[in-house]
Amino acid sequence: MCEKHFLGIDVGTGSARAAVFDEFGTLLGSAKADIALWRNHINSRPISSRASGEGGRSR
Repeated sequence: MCEKHFLGIDVGTGSARAAVFDEFGTLLGSAKADIALWRNHINSRPISSRASGEGGRSR
């Protein structure tokens, strides 16, 4: 029997989140990774970001 799974992904300014559901809407698993935002010290504009925390890698 073939099971159907659905993946939901939400990427925001401060974090990225994902969840997997079965065909009945039951949550099977989820994860969150924080996104660090680097700012230019002169005008405070964001210049880059990187994932860190659970599920992410930081340098």
